[in-house]
Formats: sequence, C-alpha cells, structure tokens
Amino acid sequence: MDAQELEVQLELRPLASEQTGPARIMTLSLDHRYRDFTIGQEEADLILRLRTPASDLNGTVDDAPVARIPEVFRSMRWFTIGLRVEPGQLELSVDGEVAARRSLPADPLENWDPSYRFALGNELTHGRPWLGEIRRAVVRAGDTEIDYARSPELETPENFWMLRSTPRLIPFEYANPKDLIQNVILFIPLGVWIGAWLGRRAGQWAWRAILLLAAISAGFEMLQLFIPIRVTSIDDVTANTVGGALGVLLARWLSASAAAAAARADA
Repeated sequence: MDAQELEVQLELRPLASEQTGPARIMTLSLDHRYRDFTIGQEEADLILRLRTPASDLNGTVDDAPVARIPEVFRSMRWFTIGLRVEPGQLELSVDGEVAARRSLPADPLENWDPSYRFALGNELTHGRPWLGEIRRAVVRAGDTEIDYARSPELETPENFWMLRSTPRLIPFEYANPKDLIQNVILFIPLGVWIGAWLGRRAGQWAWRAILLLAAISAGFEMLQLFIPIRVTSIDDVTANTVGGALGVLLARWLSASAAAAAARADA
C-alpha cells in the first residue's frame, strides 16, 4: 500500500484442466467475499480479482473479475503467470507474454485492507481449493521480495487422516445452479427404479425409499473425500435426494396409471 505497486510471479502446474470456485491459486483476503487480490482458476480460465477504488470489496467490477484470460489451464503443463500493478495500469502475462492490460486509478491499492492474510492453494475459509503444484510464488512490493513457495514462514495446515478434500457442510453456501439441476436429474432414474421395484407398496414405503436414496447419495459423497478433484457437498446430497424423491413419485404415478388402465380394460 505504501509503494502503490505490486509484482507477482507464479510458476505452477494445474492437475485438473477445469476447476471452479474460482479455485484460489494465490490470495490476500479475509474470506470468499472480501479480498485485496486473488489469482485463480475458473474452469480453464485464468482470473484476477483486484480491489481498487474502481472495484467492489470482492475485487470485481460489475460482478466480473478485473481480468479473465481464457483456456490458460487447458494444457496441464508447467508455466508462469506474471502480474504487475502500478499507478494507472496493470499487466497480466502468461509465459512472459502480456495477455491483458487494464487501466487503474492513480492510487490503485489505497483501499486495501492490511489485516487480510496471504494464502496459496485455497481460500482462508478452506472453501475454494485449487488442485495443482506451485514451485515459485514470488511477491515484490517496493524493495521487498519474498518467494512464498520457499518461505519457512508460510504455515502448512495439517490434513485430517487420509482426507483429500474439505467437505462443504453448510447448505447452499457455494451453490451452483447448474450442478444442483444436474444432481437432481441424476437421481431421478434411480428413484423410478426403486419406486417400480416397490410396486404397489411405493405409497406406503415412499419415505423409506427417499431415506434410502439419501443414504446412497451420502455414501457416494463420503467416497469423494478421498478423491482430490472431487468435493463432498451437502448440496449434492440434497439435490440427489430431491431427484430420487421425484423418481419415486413418478414411479408411483406410472404404477397407478397402469393399474387404472388395466381396471378400465377389465371393465
């Protein structure tokens, strides 16, 4: 903030060509809503959020990142990302070639919050993990330069047992409408199958069938704790259960319609 300039150089390799969140590679922030700056991956795109007098407190302008470079992470190889912020402009580069230039205010960093903490590979709330390797993370400001990938001052959090990802247990905190719809649709066929298997008992056993579907979904989610590119989420269990319930109700309706048609044919 004193220097009103910032320079970053990252040398990294993604281990998944599409990640969401955006997945945090480097961040100086309070949580997923308030930040000074963040470099991250959204699907295969490189994104930059930067708080300036012209942005909101999340480092976005009209809910969009300050810069977005498409398809940077599509090739899962080692490459460098460079960022330079100075009075009046910023430059974002990939492998030494400028990929984006943006105009900035004359004092671009004057409204940064100095209490925010620095992190690599995730948000401070552990809800935006990035899957990849970082072997160089140099930050320069004024006369100070630190490579946080080598610094012994950077804390490395302990992992719980063999868990490879952090479960999301707060409902709809990171809800993605597209994912929710997909998870609802995914369990409808299973709900129909269970409802058809129950046959005439579907009405009497509907709640038990729905609880079974919820348990099946929860089991699949628990397995994802051990898969690095997957995230265990209560939202997925909820959406799966809703889809399964719709499937059971659909099977019950189809069974009743078939019985009614058979009764009319006998009459």
